[in-house]
Amino acid sequence: MTSDLLRESELPVRDGVIQRFEIAMDVARQLTVRYAELVREYLNDHKRIRNVELRELLALGDSPSAQVEASRYLKKWSQDDGF
Repeated sequence: MTSDLLRESELPVRDGVIQRFEIAMDVARQLTVRYAELVREYLNDHKRIRNVELRELLALGDSPSAQVEASRYLKKWSQDDGF
């Protein structure tokens, strides 16, 4: 009986955590789409983009991890199904 009460009281906390996670994933997905739109617009104007330009456009910074992140975006968006 007590264990059932504990489980029921834990449900709102667990559901809240899952809901926050789902919201965070949705925001991340929306940002990725917006990033792709920004890069596509830049490419329409300039015909090419380098890693440093992508980092500047997306405000990623100059850190090594930002360079890797920009490289991953460029690789992903350069594939046939990129955008």
